[in-house]
Amino acid sequence: MSTWHIARLRIEWGDMNHRTDIDGLRAVAVLSVILAHAQVPFVAGGFLGVDVFFVISGFLITRIIRNDLEAGSFSLMAFYERRARRILPALVLVIAACVPFALWLMLPDFLENFGQSVVATLLFSNNMLLAMTSGYWELESAFKPLLHTWSLGVEEQFYIVFPLFLMLAFRFGRRGQIGSIALLAAVSFALSEYGWRTNPDVSFYLPTSRAWELLAGSLASYAAVKPRRGDGVLSLICLAAVIAPMAAFAHDTPSPSIWSAIPVLGTVGVLLFSRPGTLAWRVLSLRPAVFVGLISYSAYLWHQPVFAIARVASLEPLTLVISTGLIALSLALAALSWRYVETPFRDRKAVATGTFVNTIGAVAMVLIGLGLAINSGRGFPHWTFPNIASAGDVHVQYNERVRQYAGPGFADNGRANVALVGNSFARDIGNVLIESGIPDRANMVYFEFEAKCSVNERLSRHARAALARADVVVLAIDQAEILRVTDEGAAIGHERVCIRRMVSMFAEISRAPVVVFGSKHFGHNINPFGRVPMAQRSRVRARVPAIQSVLNDDLRSASGLHQVDMLRLLGTDGKTVLFYDDRGNPLSPDRMHLTRYGARYVARRLDETKPEAWRLLQRIAATRRLAPDREDRRRE
Repeated sequence: MSTWHIARLRIEWGDMNHRTDIDGLRAVAVLSVILAHAQVPFVAGGFLGVDVFFVISGFLITRIIRNDLEAGSFSLMAFYERRARRILPALVLVIAACVPFALWLMLPDFLENFGQSVVATLLFSNNMLLAMTSGYWELESAFKPLLHTWSLGVEEQFYIVFPLFLMLAFRFGRRGQIGSIALLAAVSFALSEYGWRTNPDVSFYLPTSRAWELLAGSLASYAAVKPRRGDGVLSLICLAAVIAPMAAFAHDTPSPSIWSAIPVLGTVGVLLFSRPGTLAWRVLSLRPAVFVGLISYSAYLWHQPVFAIARVASLEPLTLVISTGLIALSLALAALSWRYVETPFRDRKAVATGTFVNTIGAVAMVLIGLGLAINSGRGFPHWTFPNIASAGDVHVQYNERVRQYAGPGFADNGRANVALVGNSFARDIGNVLIESGIPDRANMVYFEFEAKCSVNERLSRHARAALARADVVVLAIDQAEILRVTDEGAAIGHERVCIRRMVSMFAEISRAPVVVFGSKHFGHNINPFGRVPMAQRSRVRARVPAIQSVLNDDLRSASGLHQVDMLRLLGTDGKTVLFYDDRGNPLSPDRMHLTRYGARYVARRLDETKPEAWRLLQRIAATRRLAPDREDRRRE
């Protein structure tokens, strides 16, 4: 396909002054995102491709609106129609293609989240959904087919508001427009700097934290694009500023933040200084780069579902060979949907407005209805687990019931005081204690905190005072999470020191024995277990990640700790664990936590095996306290 023919097929902006270097810049952006999501080494900062897209969008959109406003031909409805024709057809196709795979492959929690994403994506608010649900219970992003549509939400929210703003600012002249856009960009940049420091997960998705990137492109559109001395050097430096951070940044580099300004300003520089004859222009205008740039929207839409569905279907992480094949598949699907869906739907002559609205509207409504049904049905758990008594028993939210035991302190009723401390891993153990009947004969109070090496600094004076009255402290941990390491050599032994430090801190506060419940994990991906026939489920075993197994064995060998080996309660060798109980009911909803059936299974195993730490806990829980209160006697 010739470059001329590509330009003829391209009906994106209605702008005949087409810049092939911008297509090449889009290719850089989309390939960086795809490679990052494919977990290709040395492209950990590939997420910055989205920032590049935002700058390009702000640049082109502002130029279009300004040109139409200056010509007196701007129509808000025509603008929205062009945006809808650009975005919706391919998006609806991709979502529809995801639905059967999600219904076939996903366990209830994952399917419920998918249903929510379908609705939010078609309402251009998936970024808001992700912002509201980000945090501890967020399912791993690698298993979310529609995760990437958060950026469409940001762009569409910008497209809805910005034309109205520019129409208002237009009456104040060029200087008024530039000044007002610059002010908004400065405010947004300040919000992004504040956001990543206070709540980075939420800030990542919010349009208020992202607007400055789009507005940087808007401001660039006001600069005269003309030949300047040094354009060749400047455009090349700016292109390097776009590409280098994609290799240099880590996946946990704050974003959006001041670090994002490097590729953002680099993109602005390419837009301003790249011109025919410069090396940057020639590189970005190479025919393969231009073509990938033209299909970049479809490539962006397809790649995440392709990778997510492949990951959901696989028990083990994808190999580099498989990932390479999935990249090729994503680009092939992108080329087809660009040629046969994107291009004709952008052309009013090929698809009339009425046909477009009726077709896309009908399909979108069907998908929204299906998404709502999946969400309201909570992922249809009875389809996968026909033996369960209640849908809530196999959802991750079951973990939250332990919060009813969170309180100001222990009741003074003569019962023993059991202090449960930790995050959701502690709530899992709380459910085990409930299933074992501990709260029926002892006072159990839950104190929430993140189990890290420094505990005392995060416990309030009120919590320390309450813990001082405990007769036993139950501490639940995840060794790998404590250290946040994946290098076994660096981790071995260190988590033992960390846990001993936590135990020592609690012992100083409560002067009571500390019972430590260790890690549990049900493998890289549990979704394939949903397709195991019922007759075989009681024999299904999940492979524990190597780092979890190594750290657990290291902790198990430590002396002087009252500890419960959760991996060997759920399995026998510390390397594999059961996923189903003997009736085929799942023990985990999400790889790391317990369902009600999981809590019951662990409680039964504790009763059968009676480890020393469990006997100690039961003995203390059955003890009646003497008056006066033990803490009062200590003070005396």
